[in-house]
Amino acid sequence: MRFLRTEKQTAIMKIVLEAADQGRFLTQPEIHALLPYTCAYGSLRTSIKFLDRAGVIVRHRSGIVCTIKPTAKAYILFRAG
Repeated sequence: MRFLRTEKQTAIMKIVLEAADQGRFLTQPEIHALLPYTCAYGSLRTSIKFLDRAGVIVRHRSGIVCTIKPTAKAYILFRAG
């Protein structure tokens, strides 16, 4: 399955990767607050689910908090030339 990056996925991953570069892993509400575009929280949740299924991020749950972490595949797809 080939993964095609949309503008919104790229915006989400830019936020996730920049935070990871600083040693931080964000929650979905934190990502939602940093988005450069307006969207419903449910739309972000759907995008996060798709990115997870594509193997670009992993979600780590600790109690009720879920942090988003990029995978090596994320760096290849969203940082490579």
